[in-house]
Order: sequence, then C-alpha cells, then structure tokens
Amino acid sequence: MNIYIPTRGREDKQKAIYALPPEIQKIAYLMCDSDRLDLLRSHNPDVNIEDIGLSKNIAQKRQAVLQHAGGQKFLMFDDKTTFKKRVEGKLSKMETAEEWHKMMAEVEEKLEEYAWVGISPQAGNNRVETYGKEIARSYTAFGINPKLLGEIRFDGLYQKYNVPLYEDFYVLLKMFTSGLKNFVIFDYAFEHKHGGQGGNSIVRNYETQLESVQALMKEFPQFVTLIEKEGWETMPVRPEPKIAWKQAFESYNPTAGSVLDFF
Repeated sequence: MNIYIPTRGREDKQKAIYALPPEIQKIAYLMCDSDRLDLLRSHNPDVNIEDIGLSKNIAQKRQAVLQHAGGQKFLMFDDKTTFKKRVEGKLSKMETAEEWHKMMAEVEEKLEEYAWVGISPQAGNNRVETYGKEIARSYTAFGINPKLLGEIRFDGLYQKYNVPLYEDFYVLLKMFTSGLKNFVIFDYAFEHKHGGQGGNSIVRNYETQLESVQALMKEFPQFVTLIEKEGWETMPVRPEPKIAWKQAFESYNPTAGSVLDFF
C-alpha cells in the first residue's frame, strides 16, 4: 500500500515525508500539480514525486490522487502531518519502519471491510480508550479503498457548488447516507498544525470557509448546521459545520427511493 501526500506551496518545507523512516519514504509520494513540479523537485531531489495535473483546490487534488491510485488501496495525509502511537494510554512519536509497517498493515486490513479508515487526530485521542470506532469524524490522515468507495468523488461538492473546502466531510456524508461505514483507529494519532503558507491557506478564508459549509448544508440539510469556532492568526473566528454523523448513517434506507424519504 502506497502513501500519497498532496502538496502545494510548501516546496521547501516538506515536513511529512521527511518525518518518515527512510524505508517508508520509498513507498511515499508527494502528489504535485504540474505547474509546481520542477520547483518541488529542485527542493526535494531524493524523494518520490508524482505529477497529478492541475488542480484549483484540495477537492480536485484529492480526487486526482484517488484516480491515480487506479483502484488500489492507499494511505493519504497532508504534507505537514506527523504521527504517534499509543503505548499504555500515552502517545509517543513513531520513529521506526517497523512501527509504520504495523500501522499500515492494520489500516490495510480494515480497508478490506471499510472504504475509509482514518487515523485519529491527536486532539481528543484520549477521549476514546478503545482501539477504534465506526461512523466517526475523520480528516487529514486516512486510508481509502477505491473499490469500496465506488462512484463517490472528493470533488463532488466542488463540482455542484463551486466551493473548495470540506471535500472530506462531503465524502463521509455521501458514504454514510449510502449505507457505507468508516472506521477510525485510535491506537495511532496524527498531529497537524494549521496556518502557514501553502496548502489550503491558498484558498481558505472566512468567505470560502462559510460558502463551503453552506454548500454542505444544502447537500445534507438534515445533518449539518453552521457554527463558529475560535480560529488562528489568519482567521480569528472560523465558520465550521456541526455534523450528526450517526444520524446520517441511520438515515440510509435501501428500500426507499431516496435516503431522505426516511424523514
């Protein structure tokens, strides 16, 4: 199973791939837009880099990664992401190839049953003491089985509403309302600090965030509401979706003409 790391605008600041043990770097690929390829290669001559065409946002980029996978399972995470493992209830940095092989084998095994297998975020990891759970919020770091995901697209919300964000939550909600569960593993955790140049910051601001949440509400009105949270330096207050994940899954009714007929 390969690792795919979408990137843009951080050509000289590649954190995620260099945090991997050398053996794992061999199966990790920076997924780059055509117009930034030469620049990325000039700063990172010794890592794997794949040209995935041109994309305007993370929704298009993740869809390009999905298509590039060619039906094979893969693990995808953002280019600033680092990982930890849980040992006796505490998180410690993952450093060895053996630790990485173990985590990836567990993700790959779960992908036999689930289209999406996430790694938990570090924030809130201690609230779940079990190995993992189904039908859970997941983002930034996750494995995908394209064959189980079917026709669901990361750029579906962008195609319909021309919004650049929340493509991950769109995919999860499409899965749940179609009767597909995900699984999130809590014996591992990712850390990803927001802000800084590149990545989603290229298109993310209060307006694009709000428009993306509103589009998600239009698509799934029964399960998404708009809230505001404390942000970071570039966006002190940010609009965010509050999502009823389990209710979305429970709405699935294969005998009805539409999943929304349940209501």
